[in-house]
Amino acid sequence: MPGYFNLARFNLLSGEIAVRNNPVMFGGYAITDIVPYANILDVRIGSPAIETSTITPGLSAGSLFARNRHKTRIIEMDIELPLDKDAYPDYVHAIRAWATSREPMQLVLSAYKGRYIMATCTNLNDFSVKTYWKPVTVKFECWEGYFVSSQPSAAQIGQSFKINGDVEPISTVSYDLGQSGKLVNPQWVFDQNHIIKLNGTFTGGTLEIDINRQSIYHNGQSVMNKLTMASRFPSILPGEYKFTGPSGGTFTWYERWL
Repeated sequence: MPGYFNLARFNLLSGEIAVRNNPVMFGGYAITDIVPYANILDVRIGSPAIETSTITPGLSAGSLFARNRHKTRIIEMDIELPLDKDAYPDYVHAIRAWATSREPMQLVLSAYKGRYIMATCTNLNDFSVKTYWKPVTVKFECWEGYFVSSQPSAAQIGQSFKINGDVEPISTVSYDLGQSGKLVNPQWVFDQNHIIKLNGTFTGGTLEIDINRQSIYHNGQSVMNKLTMASRFPSILPGEYKFTGPSGGTFTWYERWL
């Protein structure tokens, strides 16, 4: 690789030590798929911002704490491009095209193996052909600032299981009823304070409870009008659980990390 990188900035001699490279993928493409020999010099992973809500207690001094809520997370990376002055503008344009998207896409970092985070590019630094040896800095904003496991975990309703991670997972309860399977007035017990019960008979197709969105669907159509008044959706955090309900159901979750 002699000549491809500005090794002098690291006090390295060409051919002695390879400059470190942290693989990064965005939207399914690695940075080296776009610009061969591009090198990730640094990735700065910020913590999710914390928003604190308070309540003003009438005419009393001070405020009452209500809740904390995680907001967005910033991730920045410095990318060194091959030392080719003539090709430099094309390299930068390729990086900009790689990082640009109309909606959040999966950003995969080597520091979080087996996980991804949804992000959009919000800034790329200016560039000049006079300083073509300087790295390009790309800034991503993650609107929901959690890393998510790439593969789901699952347990049958009635089985004991453990949820890892740092915060509440993305979770659903689902049933495949085939053509003629039935659920009659089904009820799920998550704990003594959280029970979901539906009135009615649900025949064939699929039934899904979206825990995070607090929604229930039969064959893709909302059946929230069948939900009893006493029902309460659970708040599921990392820990050990055993949910009960009609047999044949599957609890599926994606763990999430700060």
